[in-house]
Amino acid sequence: MSSQNIEINNPYFIKNVKVESLVGGSDIYWELNEDVNVLVGANGTGKSTLIALIKCILSGPDSLKPDELKSIRGKFSSASVSLKNGQEGALKCDSHGETYQELLKALSQMLIEAPDKVNDKRVKIDKLNKQGSYELTKEQIKSIFDTMSSDVDSKSPVITATSNFVNKGGKPSIKQHLNVEMISTFDMLLLSKEEYDKFNDKSYSQLDFLIENEIRELTQKLLATSKAVSVEYKNSTGKKSLEAIQSAKLSAFNKFLKEVNKLFNPNNKSFRLDDKTGEFYATYKGQRLGMSDLSSGEKQMLMILLKAVNSSDKPTILLMDEPEISLHLYWQETLLKTVRRINDKCQIIVVSHSPALVMKGWLSKMVEIKDISV
Repeated sequence: MSSQNIEINNPYFIKNVKVESLVGGSDIYWELNEDVNVLVGANGTGKSTLIALIKCILSGPDSLKPDELKSIRGKFSSASVSLKNGQEGALKCDSHGETYQELLKALSQMLIEAPDKVNDKRVKIDKLNKQGSYELTKEQIKSIFDTMSSDVDSKSPVITATSNFVNKGGKPSIKQHLNVEMISTFDMLLLSKEEYDKFNDKSYSQLDFLIENEIRELTQKLLATSKAVSVEYKNSTGKKSLEAIQSAKLSAFNKFLKEVNKLFNPNNKSFRLDDKTGEFYATYKGQRLGMSDLSSGEKQMLMILLKAVNSSDKPTILLMDEPEISLHLYWQETLLKTVRRINDKCQIIVVSHSPALVMKGWLSKMVEIKDISV
């Protein structure tokens, strides 16, 4: 079956994205494919902003770091995401200072009125959103107030939202149906005391810590799977072999291990799982290798594939911002196919400058941002 003919039919995948005045320019209407979508275009046309807006709408503002939220302020007037099942979420960016001051005033009043006994006491905020209400603790309100009042000047744009994807507590309710993951390309060096190993004379990067977190999550999933295998084998009373149950339960991990080693073996590197400890580790020419010793490109690829396997427990929307940076040509060409081999229930949305991403069967999935401007 060709990549263009893949059918997924997941009702929670994105049908279309609409944005008004993206980076002060054109309106955007983007009809998405269920499997792969690659957006290309000149620098400064709003591709990365578009990806961040999708993440913000699906997972809520808490899913973005403060600097990421700042990066989308003033770069759109409104944005919406529609799913195949008809659900919709929207953002609006109001640049008027009066609205900002009204919001601060409302938050200030709520701090006075909010109960201060325990954290689980809730305050409804329905003044800020005419189409619904949110519930926040007093501590959350104070945090929002402190951030806003010390953030930037009073004319800073205010982002408001309405969504079927985030519950009243601000948590992404869509998570019960699918995973939403975002990968940005960077390998920034970290130099704090906690992030410098004096014994080994090594500094660590953001990717090192992200990879460590993904490996920790993978380990937890493998341990849970091992327990599930034991329970199923015990309950099957000999009707299923232990090997058959393990093969079914560990299918995604086995695919991941096969694909990652296929990519890394030409560099004399491989990845293994310790059967006794459950530890996932790397080797170089048979010797143990620290993950921080990998090159930037190797870390980037490993990070993407770890995300793919860790999110394979349910359908996934995978957002990637220029994943090709630091990857050599062959890895760029095989990236999308490799991710989908590990997680075939995955809607991939990529912004890129590399035509190599689509050269191996995905050319029909590429669109230029000027072609979705209306």
